Amino acid sequence: MTRRAGAAVGDDGAGAGSGAQTEAAAAHDSWDDDVARGLVPPSAWAADEQARARGRVAVFNAGRPGGLDGWTMDARQYAALREVILTALDEAGPEGILLKDLVALTQAELGEHELFPKGRLRNCCTFTKVDLEARGLVRRLPGRGAKRVALAPRP
Repeated sequence: MTRRAGAAVGDDGAGAGSGAQTEAAAAHDSWDDDVARGLVPPSAWAADEQARARGRVAVFNAGRPGGLDGWTMDARQYAALREVILTALDEAGPEGILLKDLVALTQAELGEHELFPKGRLRNCCTFTKVDLEARGLVRRLPGRGAKRVALAPRP
């Protein structure tokens, strides 16, 4: 998988270059909240708003009661992971990508980034993917065998 120019993650967790997000992340920003409002309850969105005021992100999980996993993540780490995941899925197209390959790509892109001092990203990537599913940005593809994920269709 190749990365587009400007898709690298800078120190602030945003795209490199002008500091702007990649096209994939920016395109989803315009509709993700509306799509996800039906997947998690308003209380989850309120918790996320409070967490963001503290520089954190409440991790959503549509399969949990209340729509929350019960913990928060550093907002800069979340932004960096979100950027890499959405860009990779945009590049993968409708056939998506194997979850294990997405984790490996995330590890390769961010494993030595200062936002992740311990360097292990498997759990962070998986939790961010689940959060993006609950926000309506990512979907699991049907089928047997290894898990595949893709960008959710835009409304």
